[in-house]
Amino acid sequence: MTKNTDFEGILPERVYKYRIWSDPYHKKILTHDQLFFSKQEKLNDPFDALFPFHYHEDQMTEENVKLKLEQTIMNLKPNISRADLNILVSKRMEEVNFHNSDYWIEAIPTFKKMVNENIGICSLASQYNNHGLWTHYGNCHKGFCLGFDSNNLYNSTGGLMGNVIYSDNENIVDLFDEGPNGLIVALMLKSPQLNFESEIRIAKVGMAGKPHLYKNDCLKEVILGTHISDYDKDQIIAAIKSYHPTIEVYQLKMEYSSKKLVKERIDL
Repeated sequence: MTKNTDFEGILPERVYKYRIWSDPYHKKILTHDQLFFSKQEKLNDPFDALFPFHYHEDQMTEENVKLKLEQTIMNLKPNISRADLNILVSKRMEEVNFHNSDYWIEAIPTFKKMVNENIGICSLASQYNNHGLWTHYGNCHKGFCLGFDSNNLYNSTGGLMGNVIYSDNENIVDLFDEGPNGLIVALMLKSPQLNFESEIRIAKVGMAGKPHLYKNDCLKEVILGTHISDYDKDQIIAAIKSYHPTIEVYQLKMEYSSKKLVKERIDL
């Protein structure tokens, strides 16, 4: 298990990405070492990365809100001038009534725009044999799954990495929390209806809608789906031999006695 210094909790040693070989963009994760960071608007769940949170009401003074807005904008735009900063802060103060208990609803369009323009999200899984994920993201078991060393991937991406929290509970955070907790609340919460995904997520400023070139020591294994075609299997194995000849390759099998998916090593 890997300790993540940016988030509380433990990550598994391996994290997984389910892909479809017929999709040319999915192929690049293997042939070009590209791990794509999506924009919020491209995620399957429209509520994803937009879960509401509230600040402590006693902190929501006009002075505190202005200071918080300044800090947030300067983190996203470190080279912004004081004049432009003041303009943006004033604009945000006019757009949202932070003294209204429903301010977070009013702020969602602006927050969504900020997230889409600045923060890339990469969704991974903690399991290679998740039936639901193979169905939804692995082309009904006809795709493939890549296993990454979570610690190496964390170091390679340089983003915030952690376990997605599945909860409908209201979240109240400290307005001046200088750690990543504010981002966790906003970006790491999903509906409990999706808890079958057991998602692990990487969020990184400046990567919205962009691919990250992961380092060679990140990818450790490729697992082929139970229903993968012979053509796709041959194509993937050929790509592995060309681009990642040292990684392990497995074929996923159905174990009828346990009703589980198990992997068997393929010798290339």
